Amino acid sequence: MGGRRTGKLGDWRATALLCGAAAVPFAPGAGQFFQRGLPDILYTGDGAALELGTLHAARGLQLLGPYSRFGWSHPGPTFFYLAAPIYELFGRRAPALNLFTLAAQYACAIGIVLIAARLRDALFALAVSALVAVYALVGLPFLLANEWNPLFPILPLVLLSFIALDFARGRRWPVPLFAFVASLIVQTHIAYTPEVLATLVFALVSRRSRAKRLPVETIGSGIWLATAGILAACWMLPIYQEIVERPGNIELIVRFFVPKNWAEHTWSVAFSTVVEQLTVMPLAVVRTFHVANAGPKTAWIVGLALAQPLGVVVVRLSTNDDDLKSLANLVLIQFVVAILAVRAIRGEIELYLVAWISLVGLLSWGVAAAWLTTTLPLVFGVLAGRIIVSSGAGILLGLALAAPVAHGAVFHERDPDAERIARDVAAYLRTASVERPTIQIAARETWPTAAAVVLYLYKHGTPISVEDEWLTVVGRTFKAPAGEHPTLIFDDAAVNAESRRGGATLVTRSGTVSVYVTATRALRSPT
Repeated sequence: MGGRRTGKLGDWRATALLCGAAAVPFAPGAGQFFQRGLPDILYTGDGAALELGTLHAARGLQLLGPYSRFGWSHPGPTFFYLAAPIYELFGRRAPALNLFTLAAQYACAIGIVLIAARLRDALFALAVSALVAVYALVGLPFLLANEWNPLFPILPLVLLSFIALDFARGRRWPVPLFAFVASLIVQTHIAYTPEVLATLVFALVSRRSRAKRLPVETIGSGIWLATAGILAACWMLPIYQEIVERPGNIELIVRFFVPKNWAEHTWSVAFSTVVEQLTVMPLAVVRTFHVANAGPKTAWIVGLALAQPLGVVVVRLSTNDDDLKSLANLVLIQFVVAILAVRAIRGEIELYLVAWISLVGLLSWGVAAAWLTTTLPLVFGVLAGRIIVSSGAGILLGLALAAPVAHGAVFHERDPDAERIARDVAAYLRTASVERPTIQIAARETWPTAAAVVLYLYKHGTPISVEDEWLTVVGRTFKAPAGEHPTLIFDDAAVNAESRRGGATLVTRSGTVSVYVTATRALRSPT
């Protein structure tokens, strides 16, 4: 970036320092993995669905992304195919997904700080690493090892923002990397699409504007070929599915979004939702310094949240640094797009659908860091300015690591009831010689256990089918063939299904779930 340069990244020692700083927020999670290993745990619900997708990918069968509660799948399977090697390496154990997530997020963190050093200098990159640590350890302490697809893309979107900035200032190498990271984000959860598209438009417009004043690197045929290859690798399976199946998943997504009103929520609701997410970063900072009596609804925290975009505007208007203006522009664009995205959310505004907006606050602090790392050396001298910034970043890293925030386990705890039901069902099918039963979920609240049982049986080689309504969750591999099949019914344990269903035999009951088996019944031919 423009302005006086200090502490330029230029040797392996600086790179190692920045990679080490980027590793700080990952230390607690890595320590848990070293201490606890990767036990063989049966995941339920969304965890089971994601593991099934990874297992299908390991067998080359996964064509689409994670399921959506609206009856279609997110656009593509890149997440699953990236996770599959680690999943296979560790014996197809569910916590391998969390280990993959931790490793993938660390790769994103390294990319962020190294690109930050290229954009400005190592001092700015060190400040960014400290801010990322505060954000990930204190602001969103559930983030780094969380495999859940609505949350996984948050840090990759921060990385995408830095890639866009590097492209906007004239470099060509970010093009294929942008294509890959953007595809991963959108395929994993489609709600990130507006921010990804806005970031792409920003990068293209900013680069074109810069090219009118300054030289930029020519994007040669090799870069375009690499980008085309990456896009083809990421999108060929979803496109294949769209061609061979009717209706295809892309068609279902278009049907869901296009005919509907893009303003499902009011401006006031959208703005208040965005502001609430913008409290994450200032709240994390004050908690890092052990400031008490602060919460997301506290008036002065809300004031700090609102001060973030306002501060970005002030920096944007007052600086002559073209690249700092570019960073400020990107943050302001993302702020506006976040409001528009919230307005378009279908149904209730769930936390997991808007948690990503908090990264706008993180990037706002990045603008402040960019301004400070230029201003302080000018005011206090190069050496004193570098000492102030590096000392502050080091203190922030240490405080974030020691902050009194519960991070929770890096992987899910066991569900004894689900594991007992899975073992009992497997034993019953084996001893009673029941061939390829079809799972029917009579009580919707039992679906997490049903998904766990499907996963358990599939991993142990027991043929199983699932009723059509739930194929989006577990995969079309489990579509029942034509003919007659026995049915495994998952129902609420409080319901007397033996008398209600007539002829149903109780297989097992544990916790709030009962499983029954019925005689064979005719199924319609697959469509």
